[in-house]
Amino acid sequence: MNEPDDVAAAVHRLEQMGARRLQLQFVDLFGTVNCVNVPASRFAEVCERGAWFDGSAIEGFARVLESDMYLVPDPATLTAVTWEAADGGPVMRVFCHLRTPEGEIFSGDTRAVLAGQLQRAADLGFAYHVGCEVEFFLFDLAEGGRPRSSDTASYFDDTLDAGTRARDQLVATLLELASTSTAATMRWPAVSTRSTWPPGCSRRRRRRPPAPVAARALAGTHGLRASFMPKPLTGVSGSGLHTHQALLRASDGANLFFDADDRYHLSPIARHFIAGQLEHAPALAAVTAPVVNSYKRLIAGYEAPAQVTWAHTTGAP
Repeated sequence: MNEPDDVAAAVHRLEQMGARRLQLQFVDLFGTVNCVNVPASRFAEVCERGAWFDGSAIEGFARVLESDMYLVPDPATLTAVTWEAADGGPVMRVFCHLRTPEGEIFSGDTRAVLAGQLQRAADLGFAYHVGCEVEFFLFDLAEGGRPRSSDTASYFDDTLDAGTRARDQLVATLLELASTSTAATMRWPAVSTRSTWPPGCSRRRRRRPPAPVAARALAGTHGLRASFMPKPLTGVSGSGLHTHQALLRASDGANLFFDADDRYHLSPIARHFIAGQLEHAPALAAVTAPVVNSYKRLIAGYEAPAQVTWAHTTGAP
């Protein structure tokens, strides 16, 4: 299951933080974060024995006859959820592996699938890195419950509205999480945030995948509602998720996409990488554009990738 030293370090962290409650989090096949709450004092026990749950209650997981599964925490992902508190101590969260009653990896465990692919890359000498720019809308809830944009800002505008205050608090929270987390994926704080177009839309740039739950929770403290829908408004651009990818040599971190002698500074590996993504783009759309609202955004004229293609720009490293 887990290394004893890793579990012991996580238990010490829980005691040091004075945590009372622990969220055992896992992701279903549709990307929804699910949660099982346990007392923080049970962490070592759960790491050893797992926490059983009804998989048939989670969409896309298992039939009723195959419902029993259990969660195994990954101690390296233990993080404080600083915008919540219970009995004076912070709520902590930890991401979990999904296991069958026989102890095998559940085939619907998306984290396990990703880990397997990253290990395949590592066996070939590659280290695959991803950085994201995630856009989202901040809405005021007008009378009657109908949302309206929280500001009138455009690209890079500096305003003093509730949206700006929410973005500032979001950065502060992510920096705090980065400084207190034992999770490698949380030690990379937000690089920047800014307003963008249309009004009410914000962009947050991080070197690692973002935590939208933080934006949603903090927006509520400012009387706003955060929406990550691809296209929440008709007639204007929607929310994008820009994914920056890098393939490094595992031994020394060299950029395997770069070739100083090539016209576009692209190595043969980079060209094959691009070709592979173009080839599999239609299938990838099942993951990158999983809901009907996704396709409302994928039309020409709204800064969305409506065509399967690639381009080269100069001036960027």
